[in-house]
Amino acid sequence: MRNLPIAAALLLATPALCQTPLRGTPPDGFKFMARGEIDKLTSKPEPGRVYGATFANDHENYYVEFVKRQDHGNMVEQHPHWIDQITILAGEGVLTYGGTIQNPNVAPTGEVRGGTQVGAKTQGLHPGDFVLIPAGLPHTFNAAPGKTITYVVYKARSQFQPPPIPPSHLPVLGVRLAWPPTSPFASQALLRPPPPCLRYAQKGEG
Repeated sequence: MRNLPIAAALLLATPALCQTPLRGTPPDGFKFMARGEIDKLTSKPEPGRVYGATFANDHENYYVEFVKRQDHGNMVEQHPHWIDQITILAGEGVLTYGGTIQNPNVAPTGEVRGGTQVGAKTQGLHPGDFVLIPAGLPHTFNAAPGKTITYVVYKARSQFQPPPIPPSHLPVLGVRLAWPPTSPFASQALLRPPPPCLRYAQKGEG
């Protein structure tokens, strides 16, 4: 037990060891995007998809994206590491959310595209509406028949709480720990989410 404070201190000091982020970008300065510019950029479909999107900025833990969707060709999505905060800008549509995904296409990062959404709910969408989609919630955006829908999404990396790290996963520390930890301080240290430089999760598009 004498080494328990040492192990906890090393875990708390992990951010100091991560001086180089996965994808560092400088702070944002002032930026203005006219409505016509956004519409032009989002009207061009992405490769292999029927909807268009463009980024206003792109950082490791957050970014802003504009998306324009059609009334067809939209896949079920699920972002395990990202929270979507969305404001509808133009058009009308329907959000299908919740339930489960059958036969999902899961990327190595955990991002899901495609499959069939079962047991979900629906919500109509109109200009000015706001939607928050928590990490891990299946969702599908569709424009109303014969229309398009445009929205802006602020993506924030989810500060999820991973399960405690068992002693077998701490060989680098070179210490032996009692398990489960009995010290509140040690428990909080082991439950603390990893710093950004250790969260190997690719961004999930809107």
